[in-house]
Amino acid sequence: MPRRQRIEKKRRTGLDMLEEFELVLGPGGSDSVFPSEEARRAAWEEHRDELLAAFTRPWAAAQYDEPEDEDLDPDEDAAPWSGSAG
Repeated sequence: MPRRQRIEKKRRTGLDMLEEFELVLGPGGSDSVFPSEEARRAAWEEHRDELLAAFTRPWAAAQYDEPEDEDLDPDEDAAPWSGSAG
């Protein structure tokens, strides 16, 4: 009987599943799988390219890569939408 060729399974990143989920989806509730915010940011920095190639718009990209819009005042109410129906 011929032997089946072994398929080598390579992890996409050096992150475990929960760490990858948190960087892609965000922390669940108030708990984080990372010991600190600095550790989570460092994991993102190290694995950014791999995660961006595998996922559309990971949570960590919005948290760490995009500049904050300094023109927006978080206390200012947004103008209500004034579209017309019909």
